[in-house]
Amino acid sequence: MKKAFLPSLIIALTIPAAHAIMVTNTIDAFTVPQYIEINNSTTTNTTTPSSASIIGGYRTVTLGSSGSGSSPTSIEVDGSLQMITLSTPSGSTPTFKITWGGLGGTNGLGGFQFGGGLPLDLATSFLTFSLKSADLTNNFTWTLTDTSNVAASYTGTINPYNPDLDLPSTNLSISLSSFANANSVNWNAINFIVLSGGNVGALDLSIEAPIQVAASTVPEPGTFALLIAGLGAAGIYVRCRKNHPR
Repeated sequence: MKKAFLPSLIIALTIPAAHAIMVTNTIDAFTVPQYIEINNSTTTNTTTPSSASIIGGYRTVTLGSSGSGSSPTSIEVDGSLQMITLSTPSGSTPTFKITWGGLGGTNGLGGFQFGGGLPLDLATSFLTFSLKSADLTNNFTWTLTDTSNVAASYTGTINPYNPDLDLPSTNLSISLSSFANANSVNWNAINFIVLSGGNVGALDLSIEAPIQVAASTVPEPGTFALLIAGLGAAGIYVRCRKNHPR
């Protein structure tokens, strides 16, 4: 009985090591407040460092506004509500770009590893964020650039949702395999993460925290080798038992 148990023991010890690991990475928890308002101009603002809430410690917002609106266009990160809100008056058209980076917001993240150094299964890895409200249909683009300046990007559409803020937020989930150039970018050497959008007159938009990347890793080749070696050892043992019965 003890010897018959050996092949099962070898398999049990090797198979769990081959399982993928899910690594959750928070890009922004929106606990660090920020506020910009402009009228028919463009401005850029970078937060003071807070690595506990913002990947890389810095969030840089570039906000533009054009048109004849008499009131200002604004972007506000409310740290208590953990939400970022774009507010645009009638007659104005906004553009925005939110960049997450390293020192000062102008240097990169220095090669952030979404998979902790392991390759990713892009089809089962997702960038997620929560839409609280949108009053008009609008497009958004995510762009992630690695330390070799290779970029992967995804452009999607946000439809009107919850204009009176009386419903829960809805989760938006984007498979990393859906990004253009997904197989060329190094997901374990990310330098900048950018969300951009706007270009719709009088657009009001709110996104709740957290913005995250849930990365599903692929086991290392050495792990597969260990699994195969274990199965091979089990097979040899079985053959030996058949050739030399006791």
